[in-house]
Amino acid sequence: MSYSFEDLFKGDTKSHFSITKKIVLVILIGLFFKLGTIFYDIFIGANTLSNSVQDNSLIEVVIDLAFWGIVLEELAFRYFISQNDIRKILISFSFFTSLLIVGIFKGRFIITNVLVLDAIQTGMALVLFGFIWFYFSRFGGWYLSKKINVNVQIILSSFVFGLIHLSNTPSSNEVSSQVLYIIPMVVFGILLAIIRIRFGFIYSIFLHFVFNALGIVSLLLLLIK
Repeated sequence: MSYSFEDLFKGDTKSHFSITKKIVLVILIGLFFKLGTIFYDIFIGANTLSNSVQDNSLIEVVIDLAFWGIVLEELAFRYFISQNDIRKILISFSFFTSLLIVGIFKGRFIITNVLVLDAIQTGMALVLFGFIWFYFSRFGGWYLSKKINVNVQIILSSFVFGLIHLSNTPSSNEVSSQVLYIIPMVVFGILLAIIRIRFGFIYSIFLHFVFNALGIVSLLLLLIK
């Protein structure tokens, strides 16, 4: 009998869990996971929160971490999961491609403002999706005859999600420290994917928001000291 990440939540949670229960559960998951990552960062000696405000104002970082940035990441890494709708897959591909391009050339950009970079990424994704949509729309048929293996989708998307977040670590960090930083982000990516499958896409965004919002609170407490 094959095992799937979907088996971690038995039953049709989308229909059996009320909206209130989903929200409370997502908040609790975000809280406990954030506390875990804080202790993990202390254990490995990481300090990634303060790196976010080096080239940006606090309000810009808040907007990026609590809204714009998380929506872009969820569209890139979770929107397509467990879907056989080609349109959703292409949307994720477009946002992932734009995120990757901006990430690769981020260090070479004169622009360091996170909101401007978010705007560039969004614009690139929309233009790319427009071209792809125009090309595929001529052939029709927006549904795959067979879904891509869910386990493969979750593992690959979560691993790349972890790699993308290496940009949050100082470039001077040793490779071993960067590898250690990837681990919780990969686990978080898997958790977000499970929530996306079992509760819906909006709840994976909400969990990401809770996690980042708690990180912002931690950052504020760090700056106050």
